[in-house]
Amino acid sequence: MANSEQAAREVFLRRYDEVMQSWPDAGGTPRHLDLTSEFGTTRVWAAGADPADESVPALVLLPAYQATSAEWIPLALALGATRRVFAVDIPGDAGRSVAGSRALDDITALVHWLDSVLDGLGLANTEIGGHSYGAWIALRYAVDSPDRVGRLILVDPTMVFLPLFPTYILRAAPAMSRPSPQRRLGVIHWENKRSGHELDESWLQLAELAGGAFPSVPSARTPIPKATMLQRLTMPVEVVVPGRSRVHVARTLARRARTRLPRGTVHTVKDAGHYNVPWVGAAEIAGAITDSATG
Repeated sequence: MANSEQAAREVFLRRYDEVMQSWPDAGGTPRHLDLTSEFGTTRVWAAGADPADESVPALVLLPAYQATSAEWIPLALALGATRRVFAVDIPGDAGRSVAGSRALDDITALVHWLDSVLDGLGLANTEIGGHSYGAWIALRYAVDSPDRVGRLILVDPTMVFLPLFPTYILRAAPAMSRPSPQRRLGVIHWENKRSGHELDESWLQLAELAGGAFPSVPSARTPIPKATMLQRLTMPVEVVVPGRSRVHVARTLARRARTRLPRGTVHTVKDAGHYNVPWVGAAEIAGAITDSATG
């Protein structure tokens, strides 16, 4: 790692630790733990009920690219004691996880990594949610390991039902191929222009710093699953669609989700964009999870 990248990462991690001071308590137990495997060290943040209380449903959350567990703070707060919430920083991506000898660069590695995370948390079966790329990972894990997933929560999932909107690809490509704080902020602000809400300032600072601290993030190829693959999902699937996303056409995404999922339910957050939906839609996402589980 170059000296400039190391310095940028130290600045990022200091700010990350400050932001995560807002992460809610976990039933009086430590708020985070670090799980080790061949994929490195995975930082997991726990909130809500006592993580060891198996009478309370568990929810594992995966972040969007370079978004970190910080984007799940509002949802963890909204769910309160109705869930054992576990937010995961993905090794190699921005956050407190540290990559190991095996990279998370294909679906097989991602499935094995998530197996190790669930094993480390003592979860034989759980709800799994994700945002953007994290939603794609969650869905592919459910396809490969359906016995371990009781429910899926997909927040503006990318490359699950639709390809990325061409205009978004043009805007995001430079930030992905030649990451920098300026390019990262540029695409986020551009995407959010249609939203009826501002971005969370603390998270925005983290996103900016991540652009310089994690310039090379390994990721898997993300082919869109065939309709036949989605039809094999027998667990309930909650799909959260931000109405003002510039990553997808919201109505088309909602229609595809309804027609391709055997037990899919779509929840549209009208004034949200792709990047701010975990904040704008936190109460609605929490309601969808708890209402559908008890309804």
